[in-house]
Amino acid sequence: MSPVGQREERTQKRAVTLFREQLGYDYLGDWTDRAGNANIDRALLQPWLTLDMLREPHGSVPGNPLLAEPLYLTQYIERMGTGTGDMIRQCREAGLPEPEFSMSDGFVITIRRTVQQRIGEASGRPESQPESLERRVLVLLADGPLSKSELSSRLGQKEVSGHLNQVIRVLLADQTVEYTRPEKPTSRLQKYRLTDKGAALLAGVRRKDEQV
Repeated sequence: MSPVGQREERTQKRAVTLFREQLGYDYLGDWTDRAGNANIDRALLQPWLTLDMLREPHGSVPGNPLLAEPLYLTQYIERMGTGTGDMIRQCREAGLPEPEFSMSDGFVITIRRTVQQRIGEASGRPESQPESLERRVLVLLADGPLSKSELSSRLGQKEVSGHLNQVIRVLLADQTVEYTRPEKPTSRLQKYRLTDKGAALLAGVRRKDEQV
């Protein structure tokens, strides 16, 4: 081992001693070569705090309570255990869907904008900034019902993309577009058309564009 590595190892051992003997942490050993090693260990996290529990009032165990408490008292951080609840409340107040919590390589928070926001944000945009795909789909459907393949072709795509599929699902869920054959959603003859809500949304965006 190089001299640098030796000094680093001694420093790590001193840190382990500090956490065990003065801060009361349990030492789980050297996990350098442990299979599935990650910054967050789900097996240790989930027994006392599940993703569903984050939507309700819950406690929190800071990694370093001796550091967390003075940071709270000096108002550098909020009280532990309130962050996810605040996110949910503020999304509701802003008219947004509730945030989604998930575990991937780490803890992931997804905050989604509404269809109206994604379409309306194009107003007043620089000419170099393209329109959102949601808006382009609505503009095409304003001329009449179209199938996915027809939409894809008019958008200049060689085939129906995953992004287009996702946008259509979002517009259907938001009731800005609808099936022409609602009784057979997977029909090969299926097309999509604007709803009254979608037509009103598009008209409002166009009026806003004219005012810019």
